[in-house]
Amino acid sequence: ADGIDADHWHEVLNQLATGEMPPEDAEQLSDKERQQLVTWIRSELDIAAEKARATGGQVILRRLTKYEYQNTMRDLIGLPINYAKDLPPEPKSLSGFLNNGQNLLMSPVQMETYLQVAKRALDLSFSKPSSTESYRYFIEAQSERTEDQKKQATASKKENPDPSKFPPKGLSMKASRVNVGGKDGLFVFPLNSEEFALRKANHRSFDGALLGPTYRQLYTLDKWPTQGEMLIRIRLAAANGKPHVTIGMGYRASGAVLNVKPIGETLVNGSTDSPQVLEYRIRMEEVPVFLSGKPKFRGEMISVVNNSTSSDVLLDSIEVVYPAPSQDTSHPVLAERAGGMTDGEFAEATLRKFVPLAYRRPVSEQEYHELMALYTELQQRRPDSMEALRDTLAVVLSSPHFLYVTEPRLESESRELNAYELATRLSYFLWSTTPDEQLRQQAHSGELLKASVLKNETERLLSDQRVEQFVRNFTYQWLDMSALDRVAVDPNLFKLWDADLKRDVAEETFSFVNYVLQSDESALSFLKSDFVMLNDRMAGFYGFEEIQGSNFRPVPNTTIPIRSGLIGQASFLTGNSTGIDSHPIKRGVWITRQLLNDPPPPPPPNVPELDESQLEKGLSVAQLLAAHRDNPACNDCHKKIDPWGITLENFNAIGQFREKDNHQIPIAIDVTLPNGNQATNSVTMQEVLLETKKEEFSKALVENLLTYSLGRELEFTDAKTVDRLSQAFIQDGYRLKPLIVRIVTDEAFRIK
Repeated sequence: ADGIDADHWHEVLNQLATGEMPPEDAEQLSDKERQQLVTWIRSELDIAAEKARATGGQVILRRLTKYEYQNTMRDLIGLPINYAKDLPPEPKSLSGFLNNGQNLLMSPVQMETYLQVAKRALDLSFSKPSSTESYRYFIEAQSERTEDQKKQATASKKENPDPSKFPPKGLSMKASRVNVGGKDGLFVFPLNSEEFALRKANHRSFDGALLGPTYRQLYTLDKWPTQGEMLIRIRLAAANGKPHVTIGMGYRASGAVLNVKPIGETLVNGSTDSPQVLEYRIRMEEVPVFLSGKPKFRGEMISVVNNSTSSDVLLDSIEVVYPAPSQDTSHPVLAERAGGMTDGEFAEATLRKFVPLAYRRPVSEQEYHELMALYTELQQRRPDSMEALRDTLAVVLSSPHFLYVTEPRLESESRELNAYELATRLSYFLWSTTPDEQLRQQAHSGELLKASVLKNETERLLSDQRVEQFVRNFTYQWLDMSALDRVAVDPNLFKLWDADLKRDVAEETFSFVNYVLQSDESALSFLKSDFVMLNDRMAGFYGFEEIQGSNFRPVPNTTIPIRSGLIGQASFLTGNSTGIDSHPIKRGVWITRQLLNDPPPPPPPNVPELDESQLEKGLSVAQLLAAHRDNPACNDCHKKIDPWGITLENFNAIGQFREKDNHQIPIAIDVTLPNGNQATNSVTMQEVLLETKKEEFSKALVENLLTYSLGRELEFTDAKTVDRLSQAFIQDGYRLKPLIVRIVTDEAFRIK
């Protein structure tokens, strides 16, 4: 079944599945015969599709994903800006991953976007600090607040007013919607250099202004720049627990709307004895800047938000310096310009410094010659040599050598990766960015090709904080966490659901996967765990005992067994709901697809949707699905997925426990799972998964990790590799770190 035949057989499959074949006047098939025939055709079509996609087990030319491009440009150019904001979204591959080379296409418009992004980034990188505009602020949070309250008391003309009773300006509870609400900011004024130095020198002891749970403090700058780099340095501490803070910049667009963009977020670990200092270098071109509008709302704002529901923040001081002082480091792009260097010599030195980093390999003399020829031609067209250099480097940053993970294979047979290609593949697998200095050195010496060195480097990357990129990107794609953004939760039904809860719902899952990885826990914890990852907000949401702080930590779970593994987490339960009610089919499909790598085929055409109006007549979801399975066209697939989802009916649309459904019908669960086991709730279902499906889960996790690491779909030629890695994974106690090391050192990862 290939070529045009595949289309005919697809139509035959659809006709059989919907019961339209054989025709009414022909001898009819029994349900068993129909199922056997449908299964046979479907399996043959799957084989044909696999052959059509086959690459012979080779990794094809792969473009950088948006997140890889963002990280790589940040590490090369050194500016904290959003490089990928104008790029189109990545299409999902068949297996749900975004880094599949066959799906990462390139359009002429996208090519032009890369060129423009590179030019803009290089312009910002080459720009020099303003020599005509300078602002310095030193905001002493507590004294500014106290002074403002005294002014309010004096202005009130009350007899002996207590200044502490007046509401501090700029302080308000954060609204549930990100950029809504809040009072006017507390106005602050710039200082000259002497005043700034004196105030900073006199501010010796910590004096923190209280920022309670879910509170925001706004400061409005009297003067501000519109371009260039600004330094913001914030000194603060946690009064209790570890609160999560978000720092932002922007302005008040109207009385009720703020246009504030986050510039940083972190957990506060500092104390009053040892305060924490946050430092941000901000490009004003990257934040909302007040240019014109109503004078009432005039001013650029700095926002400090305490996102914790239980912990207090003590805000001591904020320094603002524009232009930002230069850093004592070499320019990330430009070469050092020695005395007497001509423009051409400086351009060549810059190219020799930058191009090998951008291409992630040594650069030939012929390539340098061609780039210098381009520079010379551009320089002749315009008087500014830096503009010609910028455009030459922009060509480098829009070259396939930069935008693609290039592993050329001229011969038909597969070959081993060279050391530079191996370093690149490893770095993008675990860090989603270009190799660092140590990895480049190991590639340059050829040592990386040694199995022991490759193993050591893999373990180094896994122990580095940059492995968070792997945790987030792999988890997001493997578990289809984009579903959280696809579901519109009804705010009238679920008033708890807001941007903060949605963020922490996702963070719980990322923290859970990261903990299993870094603590060498068994990956079977993904199926069923005796611990949960909680912070203050999620503990309250799930009904656990109160804990303090925004930081997620493992908590032994002996009280609420339904919150076990991935299945008990709100990220999965909410993403696979309608936003109004649960969706057992979606949840069942997620379990079979994400955890067992056994996705159901797409439904045949013309199959009716569930008649949910029957729910209002007293039918339970389980009864409605049972009736749906009476249709022969539906039964084959739904009997494999519905029971898994039905066991989760005690969770509403946002993953909270319930005893009655949306129609106030009591929920009673008693289903036969596809393997014949009975389940009466999610806990017994998870026990069945752990007892009877752990080998399938292990193989599925190996397949997903291998697919992500190679940037391509797996094929029948990979079956032995998957079996070998799966057996080793089980023998290693289902631990992720040893599995990742085995993948990297396996031949499948090291060949082209």
